[in-house]
Amino acid sequence: MQTANDAATNSRAKQLRTLLRDKINQQAGSLRRKFVMMTCDSINGKLSRSAFARFVKELMNFDNSSNDTRSRTVSQTTKDEEMMVSMVFDGCADKHDSITYNQFHNFVQNV
Repeated sequence: MQTANDAATNSRAKQLRTLLRDKINQQAGSLRRKFVMMTCDSINGKLSRSAFARFVKELMNFDNSSNDTRSRTVSQTTKDEEMMVSMVFDGCADKHDSITYNQFHNFVQNV
């Protein structure tokens, strides 16, 4: 049986997936170009967890300046950022904690 806390977490995860997809799609350029920019032109062409975490942090800091997020605490924002990064990387990152463009593309398309 699912607890109220689990239900709230699942609901928040769904909201964050949609927010992340929408914010990625709102950025100018193709999905591949966005991926390359997030990788900081990495030599191996993979997106690291830390680089994506920086992207999400910037995204959430920008989003926190809007009226609809005034009531969120720094702690909640940090939890949201960690959840967004985990959604993309957990279960598909390689031993170097990186993902390929195809893995990133699949995440964005399947949200």
